[in-house]
Amino acid sequence: MNRGARIDADDEVRAIARHLGIKQRHGLGEAIRDATIGKVESTLTKLGIVPSSISELREVVFHTAGLRVVRIQSDEDLQDAQKKYAPELVGLPKQLELEFSRDTEAVVVRRRQNDALSNNKFVALVDARGDRNRRAWFSEWHEATHTLVPDPANKLVVRRTRLERPEPVEQVIDLTAASIGFWAPIVKPVVREEVAVGEDILKALDDSRIRIAAEASRDAAFRSLSNFVSTPIIVLWVGYDCRAADKDQPHRSLALRARSVIRNDAAIARGLNIPVNFRIPPDSVITTAANSNWDTRLVEDDNLWRWKDSKGRSLGPGAVKVTARGQWVAIEAAG
Repeated sequence: MNRGARIDADDEVRAIARHLGIKQRHGLGEAIRDATIGKVESTLTKLGIVPSSISELREVVFHTAGLRVVRIQSDEDLQDAQKKYAPELVGLPKQLELEFSRDTEAVVVRRRQNDALSNNKFVALVDARGDRNRRAWFSEWHEATHTLVPDPANKLVVRRTRLERPEPVEQVIDLTAASIGFWAPIVKPVVREEVAVGEDILKALDDSRIRIAAEASRDAAFRSLSNFVSTPIIVLWVGYDCRAADKDQPHRSLALRARSVIRNDAAIARGLNIPVNFRIPPDSVITTAANSNWDTRLVEDDNLWRWKDSKGRSLGPGAVKVTARGQWVAIEAAG
């Protein structure tokens, strides 16, 4: 069962769709996303606001959602948040430190009563300590989206957001958060401009990220921004790993592999694909670039027919242009 089918079959996703009046039985993730985008568009129209930046949009969306975000950047911040919010929030985990010491990166909870001076109905506590800081920007949009999407279960602790989010409803929230956090009317012209004048597609995407939302991670930004590129592209993040079957003996198949694979809509339509964890050809410029940094750009023409898996099966045919910057790679369909 593919991801779309798993989402369509999920009881919680179906309940959300029914609550939104969605009648279709397939493509529920996209339908929920579109309905939520419509809600944001309606709010902006009603308020007479045309946001010129993502930060301006964020202010409007978070305010109308009744969400206050608290970004925890130190152990002291965590202790302060526990003391300040535990008495007034319904369902806040008593051991917030233990909660964040696992794989939880954010929680959004309902307040017992609204702030007298604001409309804050929810508080999102986002762990931005250490390595989690680079994911905090998108975590905040993820939590905001949870407050925009109906919650038929009416949970007290609305959500815990983890690093790995395989649950269908969490994937729907990610899909929706990406579309709102990287709002098309703001993002599209910036990406098109950077692609037109950029040195290469990777730099164009990253320069767009910096202009639009510098706090966003490259992974979160590239997943959304790549869809505003009209040509088929795959963006990879590469690193050394082994085959899943060799986790107990990683040396048997340790190699540079496609750890993260981002295909834009045009690549999906073309059928251009590189599977997750696919081994990178040792003689590719990708291998050379992976030992360097972002500022070192390596480019070559290649053909996916020579990219072979462990059984010798080819990905091709497919003429492509490869651009590599450190561990980031863009694969563009030629012609």
